[in-house]
Amino acid sequence: MKSLVIFGICLLSIYFLRYTPANQECPNLNGRYRIHPVVEYGITFMAPVFVDASRLLKLNLIGATYGEVEIRGNASEGLSFFWETKRDGVMPVSMPTSANSEWKFHKDYQCENGAIIFSRRSPANRNNLPGAYEGDAQIRLAREDSDSGLMIESTFSGHEVVSLFSYDSAHIDFPKWWSRKKMRDTIILDAVARNVASGDPLLQVTKPESQAVAHVRQVFNDKLLGGLILAGAEDHEAGVTVTLKALRSSDIKPFEDRLRAAAIPYQMKTVPIWADNSYYMELLIKAKP
Repeated sequence: MKSLVIFGICLLSIYFLRYTPANQECPNLNGRYRIHPVVEYGITFMAPVFVDASRLLKLNLIGATYGEVEIRGNASEGLSFFWETKRDGVMPVSMPTSANSEWKFHKDYQCENGAIIFSRRSPANRNNLPGAYEGDAQIRLAREDSDSGLMIESTFSGHEVVSLFSYDSAHIDFPKWWSRKKMRDTIILDAVARNVASGDPLLQVTKPESQAVAHVRQVFNDKLLGGLILAGAEDHEAGVTVTLKALRSSDIKPFEDRLRAAAIPYQMKTVPIWADNSYYMELLIKAKP
Protein backbone atom coordinates (compact mmCIF):
# COMPACT_ATOMS: atom_id res chain seq x y z
CA MET A 1 0.00 0.00 0.00
CA LYS A 2 2.81 2.37 0.94
CA SER A 3 4.53 1.70 -2.36
CA LEU A 4 1.31 2.55 -4.24
CA VAL A 5 1.06 5.88 -2.42
CA ILE A 6 4.65 6.71 -3.27
CA PHE A 7 4.03 5.69 -6.90
CA GLY A 8 0.95 7.97 -7.00
CA ILE A 9 2.90 10.90 -5.60
CA CYS A 10 5.59 10.37 -8.25
CA LEU A 11 2.98 10.37 -11.02
CA LEU A 12 1.42 13.59 -9.71
CA SER A 13 4.86 15.19 -9.47
CA ILE A 14 5.63 14.29 -13.08
CA TYR A 15 2.23 15.62 -14.18
CA PHE A 16 2.64 18.99 -12.51
CA LEU A 17 6.24 19.38 -13.64
CA ARG A 18 5.18 18.70 -17.22
CA TYR A 19 1.86 20.52 -17.39
CA THR A 20 2.31 23.47 -15.06
CA PRO A 21 1.85 26.49 -17.35
CA ALA A 22 4.64 28.97 -17.95
CA ASN A 23 4.73 32.37 -16.28
CA GLN A 24 1.30 33.82 -17.11
CA GLU A 25 2.10 37.43 -16.23
CA CYS A 26 0.53 39.75 -18.83
CA PRO A 27 2.60 42.59 -20.33
CA ASN A 28 1.70 46.27 -20.32
CA LEU A 29 1.19 47.04 -24.03
CA ASN A 30 -0.50 50.43 -23.57
CA GLY A 31 0.95 52.99 -25.95
CA ARG A 32 1.07 54.33 -29.49
CA TYR A 33 3.41 52.82 -32.07
CA ARG A 34 4.66 53.83 -35.50
CA ILE A 35 3.81 51.64 -38.49
CA HIS A 36 6.64 51.97 -40.97
CA PRO A 37 7.47 50.23 -44.25
CA VAL A 38 10.52 48.24 -45.26
CA VAL A 39 12.61 49.42 -48.21
CA GLU A 40 14.68 46.91 -50.17
CA TYR A 41 16.22 47.48 -53.62
CA GLY A 42 14.21 50.68 -53.93
CA ILE A 43 10.89 48.88 -53.32
CA THR A 44 8.72 49.91 -50.36
CA PHE A 45 6.52 47.32 -48.69
CA MET A 46 5.17 46.23 -45.31
CA ALA A 47 7.15 43.51 -43.53
CA PRO A 48 5.46 40.07 -43.81
CA VAL A 49 5.32 39.70 -40.02
CA PHE A 50 3.32 42.93 -39.73
CA VAL A 51 1.06 41.90 -42.60
CA ASP A 52 0.32 38.69 -40.67
CA ALA A 53 -0.58 40.69 -37.56
CA SER A 54 -2.68 43.18 -39.53
CA ARG A 55 -4.76 40.38 -41.01
CA LEU A 56 -5.45 38.99 -37.55
CA LEU A 57 -6.24 42.43 -36.08
CA LYS A 58 -8.31 43.38 -39.18
CA LEU A 59 -6.12 46.38 -39.96
CA ASN A 60 -6.58 47.53 -43.56
CA LEU A 61 -3.14 48.24 -45.04
CA ILE A 62 -4.22 48.76 -48.65
CA GLY A 63 -2.38 51.79 -50.00
CA ALA A 64 -0.79 52.60 -46.63
CA THR A 65 2.91 53.38 -46.27
CA TYR A 66 2.79 55.02 -42.84
CA GLY A 67 0.49 54.89 -39.85
CA GLU A 68 0.09 54.46 -36.14
CA VAL A 69 -1.54 51.86 -33.92
CA GLU A 70 -2.58 52.51 -30.33
CA ILE A 71 -3.24 49.83 -27.70
CA ARG A 72 -5.37 50.53 -24.64
CA GLY A 73 -6.53 48.39 -21.74
CA ASN A 74 -5.33 45.91 -19.14
CA ALA A 75 -3.96 42.79 -20.84
CA SER A 76 -5.12 40.64 -17.92
CA GLU A 77 -8.70 41.60 -18.84
CA GLY A 78 -8.87 42.79 -22.44
CA LEU A 79 -7.21 45.04 -25.04
CA SER A 80 -8.56 47.58 -27.54
CA PHE A 81 -6.72 48.44 -30.76
CA PHE A 82 -7.02 51.80 -32.52
CA TRP A 83 -5.26 52.71 -35.74
CA GLU A 84 -4.92 55.25 -38.51
CA THR A 85 -3.06 54.65 -41.76
CA LYS A 86 -2.32 57.16 -44.49
CA ARG A 87 -0.17 57.38 -47.58
CA ASP A 88 2.89 59.63 -47.96
CA GLY A 89 3.29 60.11 -44.21
CA VAL A 90 0.14 62.21 -43.73
CA MET A 91 -1.67 61.36 -40.49
CA PRO A 92 -4.49 62.88 -38.43
CA VAL A 93 -3.54 63.98 -34.92
CA SER A 94 -6.21 61.97 -33.09
CA MET A 95 -7.20 58.31 -33.16
CA PRO A 96 -10.78 57.12 -33.79
CA THR A 97 -13.14 57.55 -30.83
CA SER A 98 -14.16 53.87 -30.93
CA ALA A 99 -11.84 50.85 -31.07
CA ASN A 100 -11.18 49.18 -34.43
CA SER A 101 -10.95 45.80 -32.73
CA GLU A 102 -11.24 44.42 -29.20
CA TRP A 103 -9.75 41.24 -27.71
CA LYS A 104 -10.52 39.48 -24.43
CA PHE A 105 -8.09 37.63 -22.15
CA HIS A 106 -8.60 33.83 -22.16
CA LYS A 107 -11.19 34.05 -24.94
CA ASP A 108 -8.96 35.57 -27.66
CA TYR A 109 -5.43 35.36 -26.26
CA GLN A 110 -3.29 34.00 -23.44
CA CYS A 111 -0.41 35.53 -21.51
CA GLU A 112 2.86 33.66 -21.33
CA ASN A 113 6.34 34.79 -20.25
CA GLY A 114 5.50 38.49 -20.47
CA ALA A 115 3.82 38.27 -23.88
CA ILE A 116 0.32 37.78 -25.26
CA ILE A 117 -0.27 34.95 -27.71
CA PHE A 118 -3.43 35.05 -29.84
CA SER A 119 -5.48 31.86 -29.92
CA ARG A 120 -6.61 32.40 -33.50
CA ARG A 121 -4.02 31.99 -36.24
CA SER A 122 -3.69 34.51 -39.05
CA PRO A 123 -3.77 33.68 -42.78
CA ALA A 124 -0.22 34.18 -44.06
CA ASN A 125 2.06 33.74 -47.05
CA ARG A 126 5.77 34.00 -47.76
CA ASN A 127 7.29 34.86 -51.13
CA ASN A 128 10.86 35.40 -49.91
CA LEU A 129 11.49 31.63 -49.86
CA PRO A 130 12.42 29.56 -52.93
CA GLY A 131 8.86 29.41 -54.27
CA ALA A 132 5.60 30.86 -52.94
CA TYR A 133 4.27 29.52 -49.65
CA GLU A 134 0.79 29.85 -48.11
CA GLY A 135 -0.38 28.88 -44.65
CA ASP A 136 -1.06 30.57 -41.33
CA ALA A 137 0.85 32.21 -38.50
CA GLN A 138 0.61 32.52 -34.74
CA ILE A 139 1.01 36.10 -33.51
CA ARG A 140 2.80 37.08 -30.30
CA LEU A 141 3.03 40.65 -28.87
CA ALA A 142 5.43 41.82 -26.16
CA ARG A 143 7.14 44.92 -24.78
CA GLU A 144 10.23 45.19 -22.59
CA ASP A 145 9.25 48.37 -20.71
CA SER A 146 7.06 51.49 -20.94
CA ASP A 147 9.60 53.30 -23.15
CA SER A 148 10.33 50.49 -25.60
CA GLY A 149 8.59 49.65 -28.85
CA LEU A 150 6.06 46.93 -29.56
CA MET A 151 7.57 43.57 -30.49
CA ILE A 152 5.54 41.53 -32.98
CA GLU A 153 6.53 37.92 -33.56
CA SER A 154 4.99 35.74 -36.25
CA THR A 155 5.53 31.98 -36.40
CA PHE A 156 4.62 30.95 -39.95
CA SER A 157 3.74 27.41 -41.02
CA GLY A 158 2.73 26.62 -44.59
CA HIS A 159 3.32 24.76 -47.82
CA GLU A 160 4.47 25.71 -51.30
CA VAL A 161 1.81 26.44 -53.91
CA VAL A 162 1.96 26.18 -57.69
CA SER A 163 -0.25 28.43 -59.82
CA LEU A 164 -2.60 26.54 -62.15
CA PHE A 165 -4.62 29.51 -63.43
CA SER A 166 -3.99 33.23 -63.25
CA TYR A 167 -6.07 36.31 -64.07
CA ASP A 168 -5.25 39.93 -63.25
CA SER A 169 -7.33 39.84 -60.08
CA ALA A 170 -7.56 36.12 -59.35
CA HIS A 171 -5.53 32.94 -59.39
CA ILE A 172 -5.95 29.25 -58.62
CA ASP A 173 -3.13 27.52 -56.77
CA PHE A 174 -2.30 23.87 -56.18
CA PRO A 175 -0.79 23.14 -52.73
CA LYS A 176 2.29 20.92 -52.50
CA TRP A 177 1.43 19.32 -49.15
CA TRP A 178 4.82 17.58 -48.86
CA SER A 179 6.74 20.89 -48.90
CA ARG A 180 5.71 22.25 -45.49
CA LYS A 181 8.00 24.85 -43.88
CA LYS A 182 8.03 26.67 -40.56
CA MET A 183 9.76 29.97 -39.85
CA ARG A 184 9.73 32.76 -37.27
CA ASP A 185 10.00 36.52 -37.94
CA THR A 186 10.10 39.46 -35.56
CA ILE A 187 9.81 43.25 -35.93
CA ILE A 188 9.62 46.10 -33.42
CA LEU A 189 7.30 49.07 -33.93
CA ASP A 190 8.80 52.26 -32.49
CA ALA A 191 6.94 53.90 -29.60
CA VAL A 192 5.51 57.32 -30.50
CA ALA A 193 5.65 60.33 -28.18
CA ARG A 194 3.01 62.59 -29.68
CA ASN A 195 4.21 66.20 -29.83
CA VAL A 196 2.54 68.52 -32.32
CA ALA A 197 5.17 71.22 -31.83
CA SER A 198 8.00 68.87 -32.76
CA GLY A 199 7.33 69.07 -36.48
CA ASP A 200 6.43 65.41 -36.71
CA PRO A 201 6.04 64.65 -40.45
CA LEU A 202 2.94 62.60 -39.69
CA LEU A 203 1.13 65.84 -38.82
CA GLN A 204 1.69 67.66 -42.09
CA VAL A 205 -1.31 69.06 -43.92
CA THR A 206 -2.55 66.99 -46.84
CA LYS A 207 -1.61 68.44 -50.24
CA PRO A 208 -4.43 69.40 -52.64
CA GLU A 209 -5.26 66.86 -55.35
CA SER A 210 -3.47 67.14 -58.67
CA GLN A 211 -5.23 67.43 -62.02
CA ALA A 212 -4.37 63.80 -62.77
CA VAL A 213 -6.09 62.59 -59.59
CA ALA A 214 -9.11 64.82 -60.20
CA HIS A 215 -9.38 63.45 -63.76
CA VAL A 216 -9.28 59.84 -62.53
CA ARG A 217 -12.05 60.58 -60.03
CA GLN A 218 -14.20 61.89 -62.91
CA VAL A 219 -13.46 58.87 -65.11
CA PHE A 220 -14.18 56.40 -62.31
CA ASN A 221 -17.89 57.20 -62.24
CA ASP A 222 -20.72 54.91 -61.17
CA LYS A 223 -21.05 53.45 -64.67
CA LEU A 224 -17.40 52.37 -64.78
CA LEU A 225 -17.22 51.24 -61.16
CA GLY A 226 -20.41 49.20 -61.24
CA GLY A 227 -20.58 47.51 -57.83
CA LEU A 228 -17.15 48.82 -56.72
CA ILE A 229 -16.36 51.86 -54.57
CA LEU A 230 -13.45 54.25 -55.16
CA ALA A 231 -11.81 54.38 -51.72
CA GLY A 232 -8.85 56.58 -52.66
CA ALA A 233 -6.74 58.05 -55.47
CA GLU A 234 -3.22 59.47 -55.26
CA ASP A 235 -0.41 60.56 -57.54
CA HIS A 236 2.22 58.08 -58.67
CA GLU A 237 5.31 58.69 -60.79
CA ALA A 238 3.81 56.45 -63.49
CA GLY A 239 0.23 57.70 -63.22
CA VAL A 240 -2.38 57.56 -60.45
CA THR A 241 -2.79 54.87 -57.78
CA VAL A 242 -6.40 54.04 -56.90
CA THR A 243 -7.75 51.95 -54.02
CA LEU A 244 -11.00 50.11 -54.71
CA LYS A 245 -13.49 48.40 -52.44
CA ALA A 246 -15.82 45.59 -53.51
CA LEU A 247 -18.54 43.96 -51.42
CA ARG A 248 -18.74 40.97 -53.79
CA SER A 249 -15.84 39.25 -55.53
CA SER A 250 -18.10 38.65 -58.55
CA ASP A 251 -18.05 42.42 -59.27
CA ILE A 252 -14.27 42.56 -59.80
CA LYS A 253 -13.84 40.75 -63.12
CA PRO A 254 -16.65 42.73 -64.88
CA PHE A 255 -15.01 45.92 -63.64
CA GLU A 256 -11.69 44.91 -65.20
CA ASP A 257 -13.52 44.12 -68.44
CA ARG A 258 -15.00 47.64 -68.43
CA LEU A 259 -11.54 49.12 -67.91
CA ARG A 260 -10.25 47.27 -70.97
CA ALA A 261 -13.31 48.21 -73.03
CA ALA A 262 -12.71 51.87 -72.15
CA ALA A 263 -9.02 51.53 -73.17
CA ILE A 264 -7.85 52.60 -69.71
CA PRO A 265 -4.30 51.27 -69.17
CA TYR A 266 -3.82 49.83 -65.70
CA GLN A 267 -1.67 47.55 -63.61
CA MET A 268 -2.89 45.42 -60.70
CA LYS A 269 -0.57 46.47 -57.83
CA THR A 270 -2.35 44.61 -55.02
CA VAL A 271 -4.68 41.68 -55.66
CA PRO A 272 -8.03 41.73 -53.81
CA ILE A 273 -7.64 41.19 -50.04
CA TRP A 274 -10.56 40.40 -47.76
CA ALA A 275 -10.75 42.81 -44.79
CA ASP A 276 -13.61 44.36 -42.81
CA ASN A 277 -16.24 42.38 -44.75
CA SER A 278 -15.07 43.75 -48.12
CA TYR A 279 -12.46 43.13 -50.82
CA TYR A 280 -9.77 45.78 -51.24
CA MET A 281 -7.39 46.11 -54.17
CA GLU A 282 -4.99 48.68 -55.57
CA LEU A 283 -4.53 49.62 -59.23
CA LEU A 284 -2.02 51.84 -60.99
CA ILE A 285 -3.80 53.83 -63.68
CA LYS A 286 -0.98 54.50 -66.09
CA ALA A 287 -0.46 57.93 -67.60
CA LYS A 288 -1.10 58.00 -71.32
CA PRO A 289 1.97 58.98 -73.40
